[in-house]
Amino acid sequence: MNKEHARSLSPVAVKVLLTAIFILTIAAIILQFAADLQFNSAKKLESVYLWQEARGKYQLAIKLNPFNAQYLAGLGDFLRGKSVYQEDRIAWLKMAEKLYARALELNPRCAEYAVSSGQVKLELFLSDKDKFKDRFSLGLDALKKALKNDPNGFNTSYSVGYAGMTVWNNLNALEQEWVLDRLRYSLKINPWYSEHIYPYLWQVTKDSRLLRKIRPAESAQEKSEKLKRIERIKQGNLGQSWQGKSRGGDVYENGNMYWTGTVDAAVNAPKGKATVKIQAKGSPADDMWPYMLVELDGEEIGETFVDTPEWKEYEFRVDTSGGGVKVLSVTFTNDAGNKEEDRNLYVGEAKVEVQE
Repeated sequence: MNKEHARSLSPVAVKVLLTAIFILTIAAIILQFAADLQFNSAKKLESVYLWQEARGKYQLAIKLNPFNAQYLAGLGDFLRGKSVYQEDRIAWLKMAEKLYARALELNPRCAEYAVSSGQVKLELFLSDKDKFKDRFSLGLDALKKALKNDPNGFNTSYSVGYAGMTVWNNLNALEQEWVLDRLRYSLKINPWYSEHIYPYLWQVTKDSRLLRKIRPAESAQEKSEKLKRIERIKQGNLGQSWQGKSRGGDVYENGNMYWTGTVDAAVNAPKGKATVKIQAKGSPADDMWPYMLVELDGEEIGETFVDTPEWKEYEFRVDTSGGGVKVLSVTFTNDAGNKEEDRNLYVGEAKVEVQE
């Protein structure tokens, strides 16, 4: 009798179970939708500087779905970014650190969360090197984890390199090489980021050799295109004025270089050892003068900061390999500016003379 009764209830139990699953699924969808609304609302409020309201929305999104790594990292980014305006900045950074840790627990393969975790740890270290001494090594470990998760990504390499520059003087020689390698890789992927990387590296190190060191090697295609450009110039008029374009395609006039790029001019060179003399002047920005790279027929012959607003002659020793018509090229590598200053390079007369 009992067995028959149990069998008669089985379909009912199944219906109840299916109904419960359906209700729970709908509830989960509704909760996720509500959490997304709160998170997106937080982003919008943050963008219009309603920070207190934005923080509340971030927290509500996490309350609705505490297992969403994006929400956790989003609130972490918010706290890190706004910590600079807070008297209790360290407390805000520590809260962000915990949020990134939780996000990484949920998504340990995310390079972005690992980068953020490393950055906030280094910020804590810099805020109080004695109190947060352990954060230095922990921060570098997190950055290395980010690169392991995303070894070829530009954003990851650039962020790691930039974070490394913030603690440059605390790094050992191998760690500094590691940072320089990431900066070099970043410039290989996006050369125009030199406008951000070069000035900051110079500000931190005051070592022009490092600026040369992070310049990526020229690719075979770039070399081929440059040699074709040189041949076209040689076929033109000897003694022509400087001509060229910025990396963005803007045309230079009379050697006035307002953007990162290259100008060329044909010159008549004597045979054998010679001295290239170029007049140049510049305007600085953020305590950094324009930096010029000089080439003859596509081969580098020197580079220097142009550290004066008045015309000055810069000399470079060369072997002209037979003399004749050569193409002299000047590349402006570190254009940048701010509200009050604009870093520019101005290239004037150039000549090649027999070396005395």
